[in-house]
Parts: sequence; structure tokens; C-alpha cells
Amino acid sequence: MHYALAASQPKIVDAVLSLAPRGNAVDLVVASVFAAAALSPGTLLGPVQFLMGGGGAGLRAIDGRTRQPGIGAPRPRGFLPRDVIPEAAYVGVPVLPSALAAAHALAGELTFARVIAPALALAKDESDPRREVLSRIARRGALALGEGDLGEELVNAAGRIVGGLLTHEDFASARPIETECHLESEGPRAVGWAPWPDADAESAAFSVETHVVAAADVRGRIAIACYNVTAVGLELPAWGLLAPRTAAPVRRGEPRTRPGELRPAAAPIVLLSADGVLGGAIGFTGPRGPGSLTSAAKAFLSGMPIETLAPEGLRPTGVLRTPSNTRAL
Repeated sequence: MHYALAASQPKIVDAVLSLAPRGNAVDLVVASVFAAAALSPGTLLGPVQFLMGGGGAGLRAIDGRTRQPGIGAPRPRGFLPRDVIPEAAYVGVPVLPSALAAAHALAGELTFARVIAPALALAKDESDPRREVLSRIARRGALALGEGDLGEELVNAAGRIVGGLLTHEDFASARPIETECHLESEGPRAVGWAPWPDADAESAAFSVETHVVAAADVRGRIAIACYNVTAVGLELPAWGLLAPRTAAPVRRGEPRTRPGELRPAAAPIVLLSADGVLGGAIGFTGPRGPGSLTSAAKAFLSGMPIETLAPEGLRPTGVLRTPSNTRAL
């Protein structure tokens, strides 16, 4: 097999694999995250983190974590310890659609509409309103979230009047960050990972599951992404969505998190290479202890096979390329 697709949510593979003969690894991973957003109301407005490499492009990372809202709004007085904090105060600025669009623009080959098609097919059986949101993204790109009645409802549901911080200016200013992976090498082996902090503990506090999807194609490109699934957050039933808890509420007497600041999220994904050739990508799902991703990376650098890298209790998801085969883990 010359291509492979692996996902910690198996239903995604069945929906997306039809793109494989013509799409590349980046197309497959972008399509898979949108498919996950079709399945879960809490994914589209949450974070995504994306790594890619191969094909002579180096190892690149795209940061699609949510941002702290409140740009263009006066500082609120803040909540007192005795106050009940509304869900609106936890809603961050979503960057997932624009991060996926950036990954696709950087290295995808299919049209953006074709890449979202599997998600639209899945959404038929999940949520008609959510399918409409995905259709708008297919037509308008990442701008669709902040435009028209959808953008208006998001700001109304998580804005100042209801105790939130979200503004129209937040949508206008939120952009994904594309940069080089952090690279660590030892002898012939090297590991590339996201060059920002991995924050699994904070995600666990809000009952967030982090999922992983990875793909490899015949042209030597490999991509991997992680995203969140949660049932905790602000429900937006008219759109079939849920805005997860990613922002920091303003608390009286405490320093305010600066509007536009990146919000923490788990990033349990790495790219793996040997002898200068990108050979795989792997991510881990399940509750992780401090340093578990680093431990797995160091185990690979020391010469351990990819299949044995998962620390105890974690589930590996990834792809592996050898001279004779490309397969899902």
C-alpha cells in the first residue's frame, strides 16, 4: 500500500479514505478533522494542531489553538469568588477552520470543497444545522464563522451582554500560526513536534478528549493533527454546535488574560524520521502524565520501534512508512 490513514475515531477513516487515490496526506488529515467536526458538536469551535512534512517542504507546524476573546471591548469588572460564572465567559475565539484552510493552502492538492465533502456526507446523519455550517465553510472558507447570522449569533451567545468576552473584532483578528516544527535529533533519528507547550492537564480538567488523525501518501508526505471532543461548554442548538471551555474568565482582583492570547491545549503528536527520511507520525490518546510525550520521543531516538512507543495506558494512532510498505498503526 502506498498511502495510509489512521484515526482514533475509526468512523472517520471509512468516510475519508475515498479521497486517498487523488488527495495527498494533507488533504486526508484536513478532511478527517472536518469529518470529526461533523460527528461532534464540540469540535469545530475548539483547537486543532497540525504537523506535516515530506516532499521537500521541511517539517511544518500549524497552530490552530483558540484565542482569548475580548479584542476591542472594554475590560469587564470581573467575577467575584462567590459568582456563578456563565458558560459564555469560557468561550474562546475558534481558529480551527482557518488553521485547516491554511494547511490545505500550504500543501493540499484537492479543492477545498472536495476535502470537506466527506464531512458534509457524515453531517447528513448527525445534524442538519451543523451540515449548514460546514457547507458555509466549504463555500466561504474560514471567514464563514464570523460572517452573517452565524457570526452574529456566536457574538450574541458569548458576548458581553451574557457575561462573555467574544467580539466581532476577535473573528477579524484571529489567524493561525504556521512555523517550523521543533526538532530534536540523536544519531540518525529525529523527532519533530509542535514548538509550543503541550497542555494535557488543563484539557482533562474540562472533560476533553484529545483525538488524533495521521496520513501518509505515495509522494512521501506525512501529516498528523490532534483535535478535541467534549460535551462541556456553551450549547448553540440552532447551529448544532457547542463552544467548548477554552477561554479564561476575567476574575476581579486577578491579572486579565490578554485578548488574542493563545489558549492551552494538548498536543500529543510527533513526526518521526530516520537517516534524513520522514518515516512516520504518531499521536497518543488517553489520559497522559507529565512528560509522557517527551518520554515516547526519547524512546524513539534511542532506537525503539515506533509500535512500542506508547507509554502504559495510552493508545497510539499513526502511520509508518518503510521502503516496502506504508501502513496505519
